[in-house]
Amino acid sequence: MYPRLIATPIDFHAPGALPLVERHAEIAALGAAISAARAGIGSVVCLYGEGGIGKTRLAREAVSMARSAGMACAWGEASSDGGVPPLWPWQSVLSQLGCDDASVALESVGPSVATEVAPQRFNQFRTAVDALCQAAARQPILVVIDDAHAGDPGALLLARFAVRSMRATPAMIVIAARDTGEVDSDVRSVLDDIARDATLLKPASLSREALASLLSRGTGAELAAGHLAQLVDLTRGVPLFVHELLTSRAVGSTMTVESVRALLDARLRQLSPTQRRVVAVVALLGSTASTSLVGVVSALRTDDVEAALRAAEAAGIIVRDGHAARFSHDLLAEAAVEALSVDERWSAHDRAATALYNYSAVNADRLAGVARHRLAAASLRRTR
Repeated sequence: MYPRLIATPIDFHAPGALPLVERHAEIAALGAAISAARAGIGSVVCLYGEGGIGKTRLAREAVSMARSAGMACAWGEASSDGGVPPLWPWQSVLSQLGCDDASVALESVGPSVATEVAPQRFNQFRTAVDALCQAAARQPILVVIDDAHAGDPGALLLARFAVRSMRATPAMIVIAARDTGEVDSDVRSVLDDIARDATLLKPASLSREALASLLSRGTGAELAAGHLAQLVDLTRGVPLFVHELLTSRAVGSTMTVESVRALLDARLRQLSPTQRRVVAVVALLGSTASTSLVGVVSALRTDDVEAALRAAEAAGIIVRDGHAARFSHDLLAEAAVEALSVDERWSAHDRAATALYNYSAVNADRLAGVARHRLAAASLRRTR
């Protein structure tokens, strides 16, 4: 049995508490791509790697850098949820950039977009890319498509089309995706195609030196060589594993994806049942859901939702950016949703669709959301 880690003065539950280390090359490449985009040269960066290696963290860093440089930023998240419409992340991106007409146009795209005849698909994609170019003409843009491996092939085909069509546009596109595990062969093929036209960044596992630096910065003392070797073995240098290990304050004899998932489940159990329900609803609705909508779907008062979100943020489960709430890692979102029963998930999707439909201010994002939740509810109804 490995020894227990001593408590450190760093609050590892705090969002972003684990510093970015050994990512100098990636940060430099992202900075160069941002500079190129601002100069009118379209740039593309692919962040590929295993789950937990830090792709989303680097994408967020790119957003921070781009915003500081005066760029408009939009974030789309692909999802393997059966109720998600085709091209969903692009509908969200276009809406965030103020291109509601183009976002609405994508709602008419059917699930066969990946196999449609070229002229029809070309016209649909051209509409979306024209809107992106118009947005970039107003202000240089950064578009992030996160978890691209989890989406439908059509969303990636549109990404490839945008990459090849915007080379002389003040725009930067970041594609973050897993390249290990069970990735659909069609999706993997398009990811490979995009990478050929992009700056490919594959964050590596952290070295022994980086792990020693993280621990010494937290404890103010050097780590014994034997303990460092144990930490390397346990975490394999995967930042998510390092973070969860430090958060748990304990070291077990093995560290696998399953054991990290158990740590994530344990972190969720720190929350009360009401707080867990709110977090699960946020995972189902997506990062742009308003507090009032979360309240309607979870059947809670806005004050109770706010209290739950503050608790989840304090626990390092979500990161809040204005009105948006993002999960610190997609595995936490998956764990939150899977903690719900099928009936609870069906009810949440059904409530979400009804609430979005009844909103007085109708826009493309909300209409797409209604469709997504109706489809998800219908899919879950068949399994009840």
